[in-house]
Amino acid sequence: PLASIHSATGGFVSEQVPKRPIRKRCQNVSVAYIAQTDAGGGLSVLWPLLLLGALMYFLIIRPQRKRTRKQQALSAALEVGDQVRTIGGLMGVIVGLGDDWVTLGIEEGRIRVLRSAVAARMNTGDSS
Repeated sequence: PLASIHSATGGFVSEQVPKRPIRKRCQNVSVAYIAQTDAGGGLSVLWPLLLLGALMYFLIIRPQRKRTRKQQALSAALEVGDQVRTIGGLMGVIVGLGDDWVTLGIEEGRIRVLRSAVAARMNTGDSS
């Protein structure tokens, strides 16, 4: 393409000047740069997702599984005569057991709660 250029003498000189040659070079460099940096494929995109998955596992999933196992072990080890505390804060002595429930003897009488509602065993050993 021809472009008009103002010369130092005050006249216009027509000569062939390429349009934006620097921009073309920049575009070519950026395409080459993108081609080189994108050569890793999708693996570079997956690393943050894998890191996030591992972080969620160690901060959320693993501790929850540990608490669940501990609660299941406590629930399976309950025996008649154990002093326990429920998740609601009631304290009593186990006077009866069922498959998924526990009967607690408290000062006012007896109540029936789920085994999963027992938060802790208050006595840890036999006092003979």
